[in-house]
Amino acid sequence: MKPVFHRSARRYARLLIGLATLCLVLVGLANSTVNPWRVTPVPWEIKSLDNFRGTKDHLRTTKAGILRSGEWKVALVGSSRVANAFDPSLPSWGRSDVVNLGCNAAFLNETTAIGRYFLEHEPAELLLLGIDPGDLTSKVDTRPLFDFDTSPFSPDSGLDNELRYVFGLSTFEASITTVQDGLMMAPAEYGPKGMRRSPRAHPGTQHKFIASTFTTPNELETADAAGPDRPLNEGKLGKLRDLLEECQARDCRVVVFFHSNHALMHAETKHIGSGVIPFEKERRVLVKLIADLSPRSGRPIELWDFCNYHALNCEAVPSAIPEGAKAQETKMANWNDLGHFTPEVGSQMLALMLGWPLPHPEWSGIGRKLDPANLDAYLHEVGTGYQRYLTQEGAKDLAWKEGLKVVRSGP
Repeated sequence: MKPVFHRSARRYARLLIGLATLCLVLVGLANSTVNPWRVTPVPWEIKSLDNFRGTKDHLRTTKAGILRSGEWKVALVGSSRVANAFDPSLPSWGRSDVVNLGCNAAFLNETTAIGRYFLEHEPAELLLLGIDPGDLTSKVDTRPLFDFDTSPFSPDSGLDNELRYVFGLSTFEASITTVQDGLMMAPAEYGPKGMRRSPRAHPGTQHKFIASTFTTPNELETADAAGPDRPLNEGKLGKLRDLLEECQARDCRVVVFFHSNHALMHAETKHIGSGVIPFEKERRVLVKLIADLSPRSGRPIELWDFCNYHALNCEAVPSAIPEGAKAQETKMANWNDLGHFTPEVGSQMLALMLGWPLPHPEWSGIGRKLDPANLDAYLHEVGTGYQRYLTQEGAKDLAWKEGLKVVRSGP
């Protein structure tokens, strides 16, 4: 009886192993055929699914997959401000090898790694890197909050991740979602070149959403005030320096730009008459860093600043919706919320930085190319503009903001 029992156990074990292997092969075949994040491009993938690939809960993996799926020479890197408003398909590019790698809440710990991945894996000619105001003095590290560590962008990504992209159950779930979206003709949130197809829909009206940003704690906020008190985050500054040096070593042109904020986001009544210049410390550090690095290469690094008090950035916040009015009647023309400008503004920023014809000549003052020679004069303009906003065009909105029950404390 004993040998018979052993033979039965062995047959049962072989059957289980065979079934498991078959399931693994079928999952791998399904995942590679659908390729939901584009990270495993193979000849037999279904090309017609391309508009439906990419899931927002694996956005870093999706953006890395976009890089793997083609050959790109120009990359746009930064937070959701880049993802939402910088169109890689604009006719002004005059080329088709431009990719948008912006990710929601991707601050410098992530964006520098994403930029480095682009440099190491593509024939990189131009990198445009957006920096959010407040990030260089913020302790916030967004890498653990999203799928960065399980994406190819992570320096620690290895064979385990590559196997998961083919055989993983999370990949299989994404494959099912991709097929379902394809059958329903529902394109993915991000297009094949990485730009967000439409801005995020905020709950309720724009007015209510903006109010909620001041009354709801948000661990992703990069700054809770425009003041100069917070120390620099040396770790982030070091990562930025390393990336810029890598660009120079690879002869890749790089344009760094300081993002625009709506003026109300960090405005505070206590700054009236104080002489505070919002984010002065960060600007001075960026100018010095780039001035120190630029002489090392025949291709100088460029720095542009869009965080100022141009009328575009001081647009009045919509009032509460009157009874019976439609929500769209109260939206700001150029802002989706206080941190996200529209693609039309993004196109103007690109035109200024890259020397294209300006789509809105009347907006030419929204950005300034900075260097040590013009920094002090520009900071004086920013400080003067801030005081004007606090006491004139922004006074009504500031009073409304400070009348809210603010519970956000910032990082």
